[in-house]
Amino acid sequence: MLLSIFCIGYLIGAFSLFPESFSTWVHNEEVAKSIDMKMPFIEEARESLGLGICFFVNLVYLFVGMKRAKLPGYNLELFQRNDKNSV
Repeated sequence: MLLSIFCIGYLIGAFSLFPESFSTWVHNEEVAKSIDMKMPFIEEARESLGLGICFFVNLVYLFVGMKRAKLPGYNLELFQRNDKNSV
């Protein structure tokens, strides 16, 4: 559940910060040839790329977790009480 909320937030952030044109972003990156924060729109495009990467990674974790959570007996030990350590 929490991963799905993260995925939605990352996707919204990636789309809102994405530059108007991908080709101008690549051209401006080559002109700047620097990792400094000289131009704010280049930094926003980098943030958009980072949020997109976070979206895809969390989406993979979400699908793996959903697949695993559907298995019988998953997280069964969370509801069982362990009295071995109590005196």
